[in-house]
Amino acid sequence: MKKTISIIGGGWLGLALAKKLQSYAGVRIKISSTSKDKLLEYEKLNLQPYMIKMEESSFSLDTHIGDFFSTNVLIICFPPKRIANIEDVHLKQYKNLLQQVHSNIKQIIMVSSTSVYQTSNGVVDESTILHPEKASGKALILCENLIKKKFPKQYLILRAGGLYGPNRPIGRFLAGKKIVVNEKEKVNLIHQQDIINIMEILIEKEIKQEVFNIVSTNHPLRLDLYNSKALELGLELPLFQIDNERKYKIVSSEKLVNLINYKFIY
Repeated sequence: MKKTISIIGGGWLGLALAKKLQSYAGVRIKISSTSKDKLLEYEKLNLQPYMIKMEESSFSLDTHIGDFFSTNVLIICFPPKRIANIEDVHLKQYKNLLQQVHSNIKQIIMVSSTSVYQTSNGVVDESTILHPEKASGKALILCENLIKKKFPKQYLILRAGGLYGPNRPIGRFLAGKKIVVNEKEKVNLIHQQDIINIMEILIEKEIKQEVFNIVSTNHPLRLDLYNSKALELGLELPLFQIDNERKYKIVSSEKLVNLINYKFIY
């Protein structure tokens, strides 16, 4: 793999992905942050750091940002903020970013979310009509559509399930908390190692013009999983309130698995 890869959003997932991709001979990694301290951390890791700040009403770039967008692969890896007008804000952020992207880019990858799907008490896949219930899901659909429109031959949309892994264990904020759950409700999760492995494959194979769900094929019951993880971490058990009228969804990764023959580790 000999490529230049730029990653917008060097957080928990973006930085781990950068470290893994960096292990390939001939791969040059550029990575952005909004924090000066993070930029220093990236330099120590031999990653090329860039400052990109995207506030609600402003957009500021590193003076050398042209070099950041001079790349073979662009990975957009930052979630919508939890603010009232996120649909407008997140779309504006994407519009500002995509104005900087060269038309001859080889591949542009957006890490989206399974929050674009409505709960329906059944299986959803990439062909399901989208009716998101949260503003963040609506914002992501707007951004997905924008990327498809501006880069119809280079886009790759990855709808990730709930992310967990190193320093981000399942149920970490649920100890002793009241949780409403349907007894039949299953989870849609993806471990950091699996999503990074999958992204590596999709980049190496130069897969484009596709939308994939990135969710483990293992869907344990939410009630069982949260209880077992609390016990495993030595935390107080969550306080479950059973509501079997509560809707849920099971997100299928069959399309991805069939294409690249991937076997999930977790």
